[in-house]
Amino acid sequence: MRRLFILVAVLSFALFGCNQGSSNQIEEVVNSHNDIKNLEGLDKFVESVENQSDAKINYIQYGIGTTWRQDIGV
Repeated sequence: MRRLFILVAVLSFALFGCNQGSSNQIEEVVNSHNDIKNLEGLDKFVESVENQSDAKINYIQYGIGTTWRQDIGV
């Protein structure tokens, strides 16, 4: 009986954990020397903020010898 309870608990944690991760997709926008990739992700982020929904975005900018990364969430 105890093994069954542990099995059910582990499976339910795994199922609920997978469902939560898929609903909050984090967009990633990359700026590599003014060659910006995934502007659609930036548009989705702005739209979510305007609709007062949860939104997250990772902004990465590559420079000469440096990399900046900002994780922005609302």
